[in-house]
Amino acid sequence: MFLPAESGLRLGVTVSKKVGPSVTRSLVKRRLREAFRQHRHAWPIDGVVVVVARAPAATASYQELEADFFAWFRFMKRSSR
Repeated sequence: MFLPAESGLRLGVTVSKKVGPSVTRSLVKRRLREAFRQHRHAWPIDGVVVVVARAPAATASYQELEADFFAWFRFMKRSSR
């Protein structure tokens, strides 16, 4: 989800207990934060990005999470025009 804001670009991540134990949930959060950090320069407007990780994220590699995140970024960029 993306919410426009005037205070810069920020990320909120939530990972349900359905994803796995706390170690797995933390790993998913770290991977998503890193993917956001790597691609935040590509986002043209300020706002809040809210990510809700689902169970398949627990078994996804960093490259898969990054690819999904960047695909969503490109989709949102096109739809914000």
